[in-house]
Amino acid sequence: MKFLVKCIPLFMLTFTAVVWADSTLIGKTLEIKYPGGYVYEVTYKPNTLIWKATSGPELGRTEENKYDWIKVKEGSYLVRWRESDGVIVHSLINLKEKTVFSSILQAEFYDYLLGTITILTNEIKNKG
Repeated sequence: MKFLVKCIPLFMLTFTAVVWADSTLIGKTLEIKYPGGYVYEVTYKPNTLIWKATSGPELGRTEENKYDWIKVKEGSYLVRWRESDGVIVHSLINLKEKTVFSSILQAEFYDYLLGTITILTNEIKNKG
């Protein structure tokens, strides 16, 4: 089996994780629902993710962001990215239980959200 070694900065600490090469998350499109009517469609490409708000207060907003991820255990992934407005998102995705726990960090505040997942597709639609 191949593996990757990543240096991961987390809350002003850096640790090294050995991560088995795994593309299980890559190519998936997930619908993520959070309390308050927030619904997002997120597609995980090899180097970027594309998210768009399909319901709720951010309806119509969409971005493509670079992201990092590590496999925590079979079917669970820790994903993080920075949005264009500076918001930092960390999401713990559990594909087996169909849940997501996200930490949203902004300059003035932070929030934690527990949501549900529906797997919409398992392949990258546009490889170009």
